[in-house]
Amino acid sequence: MERLKSALSAAIEFGECVFVTEKERGSIGIIPRCVTSNCVHCDIVSVSRSCDSQKRKVKLDLVDLQLA
Repeated sequence: MERLKSALSAAIEFGECVFVTEKERGSIGIIPRCVTSNCVHCDIVSVSRSCDSQKRKVKLDLVDLQLA
């Protein structure tokens, strides 16, 4: 969990995309905007499901994420 938070925090600082695996969506690319103790607010920029639109603002639970 700490490694994930560190990667997300670094991505926020530099405005970079992070590729993660999420429980429902599978492999996605996100641009994190804010990390709290249990979730990340982000824009999805690369999707594995056609029903997810690009640049969609979402809140993802950290327990459902892994670095890809």
